[in-house]
Amino acid sequence: MRLPATILATYCLLVLPFASSVSAGEDIESLENETPDFDFAAFMEREEVALWLLRYDRVAWQTTELVMQEPPEVIERLTPIWFCMEHKGAWHALYGQFDSEKDEYRTVLHYSENSKGFSRSKKALPQAEVNSFARAFHTLDKRLRELLGGKGVKFNTYVRRLDDRQIEVWALPAWQEDGQLAFGTEYRAVVDGEGRGVLEDAPPTGILKKGTPSLEMDWIIPNEESDVPSVGDIFTTMLVHDSVARAGIRNREYLSAYVDISEAGAFRWVHIHRDHDVDTAIEAMRRLHTEGRLQKTAEKDE
Repeated sequence: MRLPATILATYCLLVLPFASSVSAGEDIESLENETPDFDFAAFMEREEVALWLLRYDRVAWQTTELVMQEPPEVIERLTPIWFCMEHKGAWHALYGQFDSEKDEYRTVLHYSENSKGFSRSKKALPQAEVNSFARAFHTLDKRLRELLGGKGVKFNTYVRRLDDRQIEVWALPAWQEDGQLAFGTEYRAVVDGEGRGVLEDAPPTGILKKGTPSLEMDWIIPNEESDVPSVGDIFTTMLVHDSVARAGIRNREYLSAYVDISEAGAFRWVHIHRDHDVDTAIEAMRRLHTEGRLQKTAEKDE
């Protein structure tokens, strides 16, 4: 399943935090005057990571479809170590082999982003950077198999260069061959800048679950033990939001719902205290949006 294009078109609307906490019968003024205690800073930090994961996921899905169109003799040369990366404002996907003896990555297929999507490219990327990303996966290979191999589900992996030049690797449950989406757990590791040594590493957090999204169901991820949704739960909610009736995450005190506040594709996060009525809060959000007061209310919460 490919990442819905609407996610990429609407994520920029999520710049300002907003929380609605109203019960049935309460008016818009009570919504504006209430001061929620939801941890916006933590949520936005995790949301930023989830948005990057969604962009990476889009590149991975589009280019793996292209890989399957390649001749069998080309596909036979590929190994499980492949990855996506950004370079000079454009996305690239590299499929090939990591030669541990020569300590380098041999690219067999290179797809680069263009105005029409992705296509084969012969343009060379910085080999040192390519080697570092591939080496990070090679370094973590045994650890990933130990932690995730016995869970009985497929995981997708993601890699990027952090601002401090270290390399961050994520692993999230993926769509399964039977059409179900696995979710609820996540793994993150940080490797040194060359991809050789593991600096941060912990067992996967959360409880693994599976489900089949449909437009007849509400997709609500249980997260009652935490105050703020995890990166993986934010990622999954945004991934399935247009394939279900409503999508959200049930936290300890708040429901974090990803809803269309305009009924025209303007999706935004709404954090609703669990003591209050969800439908009333979402309707208040839509009224504020229609009346042009949503921006003002959001700025007041910063």
